Amino acid sequence: MAEQDSDGLAGSTVVDLKELTEKYDGLVDSPVTRAEKVWELIQSNLPNLEDWDLLCFCVQYIAMRSMNEMWLERKAIRELNRLIHVAHYTSVAPQLLAKKNKDER
Repeated sequence: MAEQDSDGLAGSTVVDLKELTEKYDGLVDSPVTRAEKVWELIQSNLPNLEDWDLLCFCVQYIAMRSMNEMWLERKAIRELNRLIHVAHYTSVAPQLLAKKNKDER
């Protein structure tokens, strides 16, 4: 089921995802099912939450969780953080400011 690798995942092993999926499907909710449940809660309880708010939250939450989840690679988290900040200051923030200025007129 597993062979040695140096990616740091699951104790430096490569897993047979198909085999594990077949083993656990139906016994526990999949990551997709879990995400769908959270999305339904968000949509029903926070209808004004924008996609950008959720993206920012997700990146920050993953970074916070990385302190306890050793399989989360710090390099990947730093890259996600960088991407969110670059997008925010080069694309999203200017659009939000333009919308705010338009609404104030």
